[in-house]
Amino acid sequence: MNMSCSCVNNHSPDKHVCPVNGRVYASVDCRTVLHQIKTPWQRQLPEQGYYFCTDPDCKVVYFGEDERVVMCDELHTPVGQKSRAPDRQICYCFDIRANDALAD
Repeated sequence: MNMSCSCVNNHSPDKHVCPVNGRVYASVDCRTVLHQIKTPWQRQLPEQGYYFCTDPDCKVVYFGEDERVVMCDELHTPVGQKSRAPDRQICYCFDIRANDALAD
C-alpha cells in the first residue's frame, strides 16, 4: 500500500487557484483527499498544499499546488457542493439532504 497521510506542507498558502476554472479556493488537509478518493492506495500524494474547489460547474473537486487534480468521478461519495440537486447531501455525518434542511 502506498498511502501516506504525512503530506502536510507547512509552507503552503491557505488559498490557491483551481487549475481548471481559475478561481481561488481554500486549503484542505490531504487526509481529507485520501479519505474521499476511491483507491487511495493507488495514489501518490506529494507533500504540498491541497485545495477544495466548490464550483458546481467545475469537475475538479480537489487539486494540489502542482495542479494535479482529483475529479468528481474519482470519489466514492458524491460531493454536495458540486451539485444543485435538491436532494444533495450537505452533511455526511448526519446524512442531511438540502431539501431536508429547507423543509418547514
